[in-house]
Order: sequence, then structure tokens, then C-alpha cells
Amino acid sequence: MLIIYVKEPISSLNAIKSLIKDKTIKTWECHNLQNGNTRFDWIGGGNNWPNLDQNVYFETVVNTKDKEYIQFNLHTKQGHKLNEAEYAQMHSELTGMLFSHISAKIEVCGIKPSKDRTHNVDIIDK
Repeated sequence: MLIIYVKEPISSLNAIKSLIKDKTIKTWECHNLQNGNTRFDWIGGGNNWPNLDQNVYFETVVNTKDKEYIQFNLHTKQGHKLNEAEYAQMHSELTGMLFSHISAKIEVCGIKPSKDRTHNVDIIDK
């Protein structure tokens, strides 16, 4: 899990989505989910991290009350597992994208390490 405490979380999230839509950000795709959250799929792996392409994504949770933040929860396909390096790489890719594009709005960023050496989250929706 990655969490950023950010000024104006909804406009920050919309800014990232717009940059993805206009292809300024080329390594991520985003989709609006039925529950109102956003799904971010990393598509920049190619031959570098093939175990991550189309196997993982982050889903957002936005809080606009009290402390304003965006939480990014990592998900995987059913049965797909990430080792520690892959778990770290996914969070690194997300952090790099966020800091490259909305760093002026980020007040604090925190990343929770995986509980286990092999990270198995849950199922990607079809």
C-alpha cells in the first residue's frame, strides 16, 4: 500500500488521469471503477518486468475528510504472486510517476512493505 497526503486529493487524482489520457504519462493506464475508485494499470514493463505487466494494478481510495489523502492498494490476478523485488518495483514505479507530476501537492508519502516475502493480494476484476 502507498498513501500520499496531498492537497486537494480529487483534483490531484484528476490531474494524473488527464496526463494519462493525453499520453503525457505513457507507462500507466487508468480506469474508473463502479465503486467510484480509480484503477491504475502499469503498462511500462516490457521486457524489464514482464511478471508485472497485466498482472497487477493499484486501486485508489480517496479521503477528503480530516486528513486529505489518496491511498493506492496493490492487487494481483488470482494466483499471481510477487516477490519482494517486484512488490518494491511496483511501488517505486507508482511513486516515481506521482512525484514527477504532482509533487507540489504531496505533503507526505508512505509505503507499507509487504507482510510476506511473497506478496499475493487478491483478484483483478475482469
